[in-house]
Amino acid sequence: MKNVNEFTEAVFLMKDELSAMRKTAGKSNPIPFMQQRVRDRASAASRFQKLSPEERRKVIEQNGVDAVMQMLRGKEG
Repeated sequence: MKNVNEFTEAVFLMKDELSAMRKTAGKSNPIPFMQQRVRDRASAASRFQKLSPEERRKVIEQNGVDAVMQMLRGKEG
């Protein structure tokens, strides 16, 4: 029988769980902070139309005209 403090054992278990979570998170494709993903053209077009002119300009500056046009047409870039 091991003679290990129960708190030490809990810390080791948490370390193993955190390590597994990091590996899983590293394989994912997270959404960048302050951004959104839409699945269909109708949703993308609707959200884009609801933006103010300044917000639309910012989206176009960040993504480029071609990417925004593809998004609104429903094509993957």
